[in-house]
Amino acid sequence: MFYIISHTIDFLFGVEALLKISAHGFIVGKNTYLRLLWNLMDFIIVCTIFMGEYFKPLRILRILRPLRVIKRVPELRKFTEALA
Repeated sequence: MFYIISHTIDFLFGVEALLKISAHGFIVGKNTYLRLLWNLMDFIIVCTIFMGEYFKPLRILRILRPLRVIKRVPELRKFTEALA
């Protein structure tokens, strides 16, 4: 059961990243996907999730998935930015 939920969440993260990339562009341009640091972090997390399927040591980086929640909750985001 955990396997199914984990892969479903991974798939949804990937779809979200692809939709953002198709809407805003990837790199070239003023307001593209990778110009924002939070989107860059999301992209790195999504890449490591999918590469972790083929390279087992990268699976430990799945613990970064909760960082995506910080982006969605304004209070957590302000707190995190204040710590940096």
